[in-house]
Amino acid sequence: MLLFISLIKNMEMILLTRLMTVGILFFWITGCNNGIKPPFDSKGFYNADPKTDAERAISKGDLHVYAVYGHNPYTPEIKRGCLKEEYIIPIKGTSDAIEKYKHAQFNALASLYAEHYNFQIKAYLIRKGNKCLKW
Repeated sequence: MLLFISLIKNMEMILLTRLMTVGILFFWITGCNNGIKPPFDSKGFYNADPKTDAERAISKGDLHVYAVYGHNPYTPEIKRGCLKEEYIIPIKGTSDAIEKYKHAQFNALASLYAEHYNFQIKAYLIRKGNKCLKW
């Protein structure tokens, strides 16, 4: 009986340790979020205003751009190499391997959003003297 109680206490400690590890990892991962909350779902993209979103980001000094996944991440309106990779945020869920109509719809909306958002950032950077980006 004493062995059984000891075994249960050990199992409780192992479970508690694992739960704490998962909790710490969760807070560490979500705590590393850079604060960017793009509308990364079909409804969000459909109702989004990329011009306003970009203007808001610029006003905060946030000059990231969006990429969509394909064979390589593609940044609509932005020539690769003109921005550091840390400024490029791929939109999760995009792909050139279309699974269903909803996925195709999501890709189209994400690409359109990225194109319009990135154009605003590009225009701002050109006005500020970026020689790599061109009209």
